[in-house]
Amino acid sequence: MQTGLPGWDFVVMAKHGAASASNKVLRASLDGHFERLKRRAGPRHDG
Repeated sequence: MQTGLPGWDFVVMAKHGAASASNKVLRASLDGHFERLKRRAGPRHDG
């Protein structure tokens, strides 16, 4: 579960080599992408 992300929908498109990658590698890649998105989105403004 990702926290700290804005209330957006995301579409994830895997590259060709993703089918042969381990779950650990795929998860690390997704986590890195979500961290970059959180930084670009800036601080959350609830309310």
